[in-house]
Amino acid sequence: LLVAVLAIPTHAGSGHLRLSLHEGEIGDRIIINGYGFDVNKAIRIYFSSDKANKGASIDSKVTAYEYVGLVAIDAYGNFARDCDFAVPDELTGGKDKEDVHGGDYYFYATYTGKKLIEAVAGFIVIDGEIELDPEEGQVGSEVEISGEGLRSGQKITIEYDDDDVDIASGDNETDNDGNFTCNITIP
Repeated sequence: LLVAVLAIPTHAGSGHLRLSLHEGEIGDRIIINGYGFDVNKAIRIYFSSDKANKGASIDSKVTAYEYVGLVAIDAYGNFARDCDFAVPDELTGGKDKEDVHGGDYYFYATYTGKKLIEAVAGFIVIDGEIELDPEEGQVGSEVEISGEGLRSGQKITIEYDDDDVDIASGDNETDNDGNFTCNITIP
């Protein structure tokens, strides 16, 4: 006697979001996909400047956001279709409204009717202006780097040839207006 049983998962476990881009500018289109969710349910996706972990709550920990869309989860725990989203210039969906600036942002997934965050994916909005003075120099030269139009309170990291460079003096995060000025020595 031979019996074949088809196993269909009823709980996929810990959800994950996949983004077509991990950084972009306001107006860029992002394709969002996901896997590892509870089968035959629906997921609500949010875009936010607020940093939160799985298990935190939309409208409690995450208060500045834009609703992205609703996606069905198939019988295997995957998105039934991709979700297409354009990076907005402002966040208007939560109790805190704010303009989108350059800096760190996050995509969050919750089950429909729930506020508990089930999956998180990071995204960097490229915005603002960065200037170097001087724009050219030799090894050991000091360079002033200034920026404006970024989000306030963002940590500044400097890379040169894909390696982190220490800030010799000046700001290590943006001020309340999203500006900074710092100096590095060319390695």
